[in-house]
Amino acid sequence: MTNPLIYPLFICSLILMSVGKSCSKESDSPEPESSNSITVNSVARTSVNITAIISLGKIDKRRTVYSAGICYGVDLKPTFERDKVYPINLSLLSSNEKQTVEIPRLQPGTLYYARPYVQDDSEIWYGESVTFTTLSNGPASGIKIVEVSNSRSTINLYSNQWNTRFKVSITDDGGNPITAKGYCYSTTQKEPTLENSKVIRVGEGKDSFERGMSMDPDHVNYIRAFAYNSAGTSYSNTIEVINPLEVGYPHKGGVIAYIFKPGEKGYKAGETHGLLVSLSMKSVGTSLHWGADYCENYSVSTSTLLGDGYANTIKIVNANPYLPTQQCGLSVFKSALEHKSYGHGGWFIPSWEEVEKIQKNYYLTSWVKSTLLGTSSMASKDKMYVFSREWPSSKIEVSKKNDPPVSYISYF
Repeated sequence: MTNPLIYPLFICSLILMSVGKSCSKESDSPEPESSNSITVNSVARTSVNITAIISLGKIDKRRTVYSAGICYGVDLKPTFERDKVYPINLSLLSSNEKQTVEIPRLQPGTLYYARPYVQDDSEIWYGESVTFTTLSNGPASGIKIVEVSNSRSTINLYSNQWNTRFKVSITDDGGNPITAKGYCYSTTQKEPTLENSKVIRVGEGKDSFERGMSMDPDHVNYIRAFAYNSAGTSYSNTIEVINPLEVGYPHKGGVIAYIFKPGEKGYKAGETHGLLVSLSMKSVGTSLHWGADYCENYSVSTSTLLGDGYANTIKIVNANPYLPTQQCGLSVFKSALEHKSYGHGGWFIPSWEEVEKIQKNYYLTSWVKSTLLGTSSMASKDKMYVFSREWPSSKIEVSKKNDPPVSYISYF
């Protein structure tokens, strides 16, 4: 024993569920003067956190204190010899300093008795026994979605989906092995569960995990992580993920190709509006075919301006005198108006300025090999304006028979 201290017989009282009880040997003894306490701060499933103050009473130099601390066990009066012991730093006994200790390796769901003790050179002195009960095994806890990230590189432009990655942490498995974990997600249930929503399972165990998920771009997506063990299912906080209204993200059956700016037709302060390119066309593009010769040789007043493509398309279809009986009735203009992309309509052939806006996001139109892009802007009864990537500031006139590639677009 290093530097044993000389102390008197003194009292150690325990404050857990009671305060002010005297310390004694196993047999009755006089009550010396002292002020001692032990306070339980928190109880977990396999541990307890305790703060202890043990001070000296009357000094008796004939006594040598060899150890002091806490006896604990499942019996009413735990002893130094029979039960487990957590020692206290002897150097702090005379200074009334607090000592906070964590007693580990306890059994879950167990009633424990604890009392302070002091061992001198002839006897062991005990305080009053008090109780605490460790928490029982149960469902996992501390499940939390700690990180959410989006990436344009994970957007699938051909499936009307975009991907978001989630990172989840699990603090405690509840004392029972986690046999399943993952995500629940829904666009209608604000608190998704295994029973009312779609589920993605990612494995077992309480380790943190990360996973990407495909999001519905047209709705709020509600996501919760879950962990399941033999005691039940636990869920994380619910997060709401909303499709960003930014160029390159899918929205209402298309991919956002352009955002209107102040001063442009369609712009509304405080809101986000712009142009979409249809996603459901297999090649995300088609040929601007006007039909037979007699369908090509007529003229209608159209515009080259941003925001006028839909009106142009309507005018061209309505002005064609051969609709709906002749072959030109199957022109790309009528097809655009009838087009559905993932259930969404409102598609049309873009005006010259609309093509000019969306082609700046070249990756959206990179499937087109031609340098000329078709528009709904007519130059004359037999010619149309096309957009040229080689001369982007010029409105090039070409014959309607040229069949340049074009995309179906819509406003949002």
